[in-house]
Amino acid sequence: MTQPWRNEWVGGWAIDPSLAHDADHLGIKSLIAHGQTEIDNPLDIKYCLKDIKLDEWTKELEKAIHKSQETLRPLLSPDPLTPHTLDQCADALTDTLQMATATTAKIRQLCANAKPWWDNDLTQAAERVSEARKEQKRHLDTLNSFNGNIRTRIRKARNFFKRLCRIKKRDWINEKLQQATKDDIWGFQNWSKGTRNYPTPPISRGANTPKAITHQEKCDVLRNELYQPPPQLEEEHNPDLTNPHADNLPHIEVTFDKVSKAISGTSSSSAPGYSQLNYQVVKWAWKCETGQQLILALMCKCLEAGYHPKSWRKAIAVALWKPGKPDYSNL
Repeated sequence: MTQPWRNEWVGGWAIDPSLAHDADHLGIKSLIAHGQTEIDNPLDIKYCLKDIKLDEWTKELEKAIHKSQETLRPLLSPDPLTPHTLDQCADALTDTLQMATATTAKIRQLCANAKPWWDNDLTQAAERVSEARKEQKRHLDTLNSFNGNIRTRIRKARNFFKRLCRIKKRDWINEKLQQATKDDIWGFQNWSKGTRNYPTPPISRGANTPKAITHQEKCDVLRNELYQPPPQLEEEHNPDLTNPHADNLPHIEVTFDKVSKAISGTSSSSAPGYSQLNYQVVKWAWKCETGQQLILALMCKCLEAGYHPKSWRKAIAVALWKPGKPDYSNL
């Protein structure tokens, strides 16, 4: 019986010998839902901050600040800045932190605990097994017989690959256990559980309206439902924000101690924002003399102008369904 949906959802069948490694079978790969549009990660690349050396990161930050000095120069002037200039300065300062992190940090992999012990040595060992198998197949296709010498090389390459896997696993586990703290122990048990991703269901858009199926349609429905415009006021109020008034609160300059206390009081393990920079990166920048000067100046200029930069107001909202909460698929 013909299934018309098969060609729409499963395709790209291919035999990939490189997937076999030390197995006797060839790897077969296919593409599921190949007709669907891939959704790009709006946050782009994520970085692992654990292995960053602070001295190297600070040097890269100084270089990035030097490249953006023309854009950041207005922060050090005594004159008040316009909202447009503050946006430019905030973006430039964020870019310098991102460049320093991108230069010194490793890219975070999608599955960090799948094979953390895998390295170039194992990749080369697996390739030697694959190449020997390919050579044996070419010999079989040409002479219709197996080559004993090649078969011996395959066996030795497979055994070496297996031994190397055991050694790499053992060394990695021993190193992890030796460096583990009391907070790390409880996380080890989660490595074998894996993670599961579930697609979001179609979302209702009201009576006599087809449900939202695509990613963009679902985003529009959630945005329109959860971020509705404010209600219309019966009377419009237009306060005078330009001229001073007798009952205005006095403007108090931001001090170094206040900014330092606010930064040090943040959590270094909190989730990063849209810029993919968490408070750990801000704390590193605060330890750098130039970074400290620019951060303090930006805080003062923003409060003086009564303006919050646009990039600090940008965020990506993710609707998470939780037990006991309303079903978002029936908005």
